[in-house]
Amino acid sequence: MNYEFKRFSPQSFERFAQSMACARLGAGCQIFGAGRDGAREATYEGECKPDDGSQKWSGYVVLQAKYLSAPKNAKSDLDWLIREIDIELKKFLDKRRNLRRPEYYIVVTNVTLTAAAANEKNKGGGTLDKFRDYMSTWFASLQLKDFYVWDANVLSRFLDNEDGIRRTFSAWTLPGDVLSAVLSKICPPEFRNVANRLVKEELRENRNIKTRDSGQSHNRSLFIDEVFVDLPLEPHSFLTNFSSQDADEDDDDGRSPNDAVTIGEKTAPATVEAADVYSDDVDFDIEVDVNTNWNVVNSLMVRAADVLSSSAVHETKRYPLPNRVVILGGPGQGKSTIGQFLAQLMRARFIEPVQSIAPDLHEIAVQVITRARQEQISVSGPLRFPIHIELPLYADFLSKVT
Repeated sequence: MNYEFKRFSPQSFERFAQSMACARLGAGCQIFGAGRDGAREATYEGECKPDDGSQKWSGYVVLQAKYLSAPKNAKSDLDWLIREIDIELKKFLDKRRNLRRPEYYIVVTNVTLTAAAANEKNKGGGTLDKFRDYMSTWFASLQLKDFYVWDANVLSRFLDNEDGIRRTFSAWTLPGDVLSAVLSKICPPEFRNVANRLVKEELRENRNIKTRDSGQSHNRSLFIDEVFVDLPLEPHSFLTNFSSQDADEDDDDGRSPNDAVTIGEKTAPATVEAADVYSDDVDFDIEVDVNTNWNVVNSLMVRAADVLSSSAVHETKRYPLPNRVVILGGPGQGKSTIGQFLAQLMRARFIEPVQSIAPDLHEIAVQVITRARQEQISVSGPLRFPIHIELPLYADFLSKVT
């Protein structure tokens, strides 16, 4: 079967790689959660097979995942992968880090490495051979015995044999037409019809911005896709100074199932301690770039692109990422508008690729996605079905039925 790897985010691809490592290397695979990952996503010590062939390893194995969000061409993708792995391998030579050096190294990437043969003068050749040549330069300095790369081709072959992982990550890996066929078997026709109708109706009905929420009134309608601005957070805010309703739900590295994001206040990262953000000796599971757009809706979309299911957690022996987020702010600071635009964007992603819909609906979907891109909001990842409940209306409903 053909698989796609373009709907992953760096975080969800990391979890995918860890799940695959547990399945392929064995039960002794050690998974590293958010925080100080020590230049690896997973490790394994003992005997294992890096592929389906007869090759066997015996020793200390380090696995590193690298996800390229926008692959371009074979040469460009190879250059990117070499730069990324070069950064990781140099960490093992840093005496300050004092990291245990791998005997065997596995690179997991969504990049497709080509296997074309070189000519008689050893020129040309595919990017797989060129990456092997690059890795061979590290054998002496790291005392590396061997390496293997799980690129898109290898991962596709593995997925054919790993039914549990294939099901868990189907929304990320199956092509659109295959995914639609799978969903058609899971969801009864009545549900699909109702869901499609609901998305279309709510996309149209929720286009107008609710100006009364901010104490303003206009004679004409304002469309949210015309005026929406994604509100800024501190550079690390969405990623962990959050509160947990149950302290005993925290795991060993300090994460909890809930995030509290306060608009306009400085918070700390969800993946590392605040004091560690600029420390030289910290390695991140998810690289934190202070120049990245960590605005509210973009941060929520990045989180929505991740793998939050319990089955994926079982594969990697980890707690799930926080998937309940509370946005705090005073009246008129944009909480309702954030929820409204987030729901509109998720609806628009359902509608925009469909050609056989009313022209006005398609135009709204295009406008919403265009606005999101203008605000540098991620529109990648699996489709999420939004359930948007307006609390004032819900409160009115409860008052009438109780």
